[in-house]
Amino acid sequence: MRKITEVHPSLKLQCVNVADLRQVPSQFVKMVTPILNSVDKKNRSKSLAAYAEAQEGKLFFNGVQLYFVPDYKGSTLSLLGFEDANWTFRVSLVLQGKVLLSLQSSSRDFSGQFEQCIEEAVKQMPALVSDDIEKTSRGIEYEQVVIGRRGKHDTKLSVAPGAQWLAWDFFLSQSEHLEFSLFFTPTDQPSEEEIRVPNTVATAKEGSPTRGCFLIDKPGTFTLRLSNSMSRFSSKTVNFKFFAV
Repeated sequence: MRKITEVHPSLKLQCVNVADLRQVPSQFVKMVTPILNSVDKKNRSKSLAAYAEAQEGKLFFNGVQLYFVPDYKGSTLSLLGFEDANWTFRVSLVLQGKVLLSLQSSSRDFSGQFEQCIEEAVKQMPALVSDDIEKTSRGIEYEQVVIGRRGKHDTKLSVAPGAQWLAWDFFLSQSEHLEFSLFFTPTDQPSEEEIRVPNTVATAKEGSPTRGCFLIDKPGTFTLRLSNSMSRFSSKTVNFKFFAV
């Protein structure tokens, strides 16, 4: 994925993790689901940290968003052609409801097939790599905020059903490390706050900002939290953009 996003920095892709839970008896489903959701949150945090490390502190999702789908009846596995799923690691690439490629851990030239399929998908649908978010960002001025030692700054943004992408862009003046996280409150469940990006340390200095974006799946309010909790003695000046397309 790192190689692919270097070639297509505006690639829009959703990653869905499907768990084969057909062996779970129906009476235990209500017990298993909360446990799996808790594990998924931890794994998501680890994945973000690993991605940031691979990017040398730069966290740019390029539209990639992680989902977790428990499949208790095998319906999703069937759609993907994975009825015989077992312990092996498998990957499908799906475009407009059509499975373009299915790979398992033993597939020859796994990475090569994956990259080639992405290129074919981009040819079929150029909008996958359109730079609409980047163009929109150019017309938005940076806001500036000074965050005191051990302090934080929250920025809220309400999104309507017509918006498709949420994006952020920030860098620091005279510094480069900052923590940030992202929360979401659905319009139809105002008391339920979801963690969309767990607290993550980013490297963002002038001329090399941290950016991120992903698909908006439902209306509500997003909160971008910029935190200076790592600094015991000094404040930090942050320039940021936070917007929907």
